[in-house]
Amino acid sequence: MDIRYTTFAALTLLVASALAVPSVQAADFTGQIITLRYNTGATPARISIEVGARSTLCSANPGWFAFERADKGLQRLWHEALLAAWVNNQPVFIKSNGRCDRFGIEGVEHIEVRH
Repeated sequence: MDIRYTTFAALTLLVASALAVPSVQAADFTGQIITLRYNTGATPARISIEVGARSTLCSANPGWFAFERADKGLQRLWHEALLAAWVNNQPVFIKSNGRCDRFGIEGVEHIEVRH
């Protein structure tokens, strides 16, 4: 058997098997916030957002999102928007960043407050 054919066949099988593995998708959320938790994490100001159990890539804590640096910049604006939405019982949309942090909680790419 030709070594080139064997190599080609092995690579083809490898690519086909990689394509057949189901990928886990980030789990965006639309709805009401249940809890806003304030604590420290990788930075002094971390906010965890409980939204209820859902299908997520972070199976350790499927009902939560979180972000760091809640006291500065864009994340501070997110914090203010989430707090206002929670107080006024407004729905929010949370776009996942597709990554689990070291606590097993899904990160945030952006947030929308809806009316």
